[in-house]
Amino acid sequence: MGKYIPYAGSNAIQEAVIGIKFQETISPTDLSNARMVWNTDLKNDFSRSEDIIGSQIHIKRTDQGGIQVEGNDPFHSSGFQLLSMGPDGKPSQILQISENHFTLHFMEYFGWQETLKRSFRYISAVLPRLNLEKNGIQSFNLRYVDRFTFDGQTNEANAVLLFQEPSEFISSKCFDVGPYWHCHSGWFDNQFADSRILNQLNIQSRMIDGAATVTIDHNMIFHLRSLFNSVRVFMESAGGKNSSLKESLDHLHNVNHDVISGLLCPNMAERIGIFNESS
Repeated sequence: MGKYIPYAGSNAIQEAVIGIKFQETISPTDLSNARMVWNTDLKNDFSRSEDIIGSQIHIKRTDQGGIQVEGNDPFHSSGFQLLSMGPDGKPSQILQISENHFTLHFMEYFGWQETLKRSFRYISAVLPRLNLEKNGIQSFNLRYVDRFTFDGQTNEANAVLLFQEPSEFISSKCFDVGPYWHCHSGWFDNQFADSRILNQLNIQSRMIDGAATVTIDHNMIFHLRSLFNSVRVFMESAGGKNSSLKESLDHLHNVNHDVISGLLCPNMAERIGIFNESS
């Protein structure tokens, strides 16, 4: 009988993402100011800077009920990204600012405390360059993408070899059906009085590079009840009174821990260190 193997050996995390969403699209002036951080503060952390090219198509409904393309703008800069490259030539971390989002992507995961430390360094460098008085912060999020590959014959791949059964997070219809299934769900966590946290949990089993692969994509979005127009106030009380951004992100991280530990078989949860406080 085959078995599932975590994506990264000691952990299963393919990517961890911390993001901040603004009320409106970030202005060209703010994009330019934020990009200067690369030369002044972050060049040792990110070796490359690239434009993000966006496109726009303008569509008008005609009197006859059809649609008409009036024009398009296929080549405009919608933001930029800073990349740190790993030994394999692939990005190990990315700082991205585009449209109304600022996101940090970590493809090499060294534990939650290190991820949080790096994130706060980058957030503290970038946010002061943006005019929050005119474009406030409306939400932030923490997202984990975990991946497990089945080592064995494809027809032996089964959810019961990886997940607890029964499970409050997976439909019973996903067990004993082989390597092709998906289960998407969502719910609100109202633990914080001043905001709501939306959990989006997408789990699917499919073939990747010829192997049965299970991906767990858990996105936790902290919807703020009011806009934050100050960097200091956001950092100190993003989750409400007496709840800083760090404490709020710690909460989201613990929510993910609870979900993953409630999903996985105990032996797999222990293998990837889900019960380790520094993971």
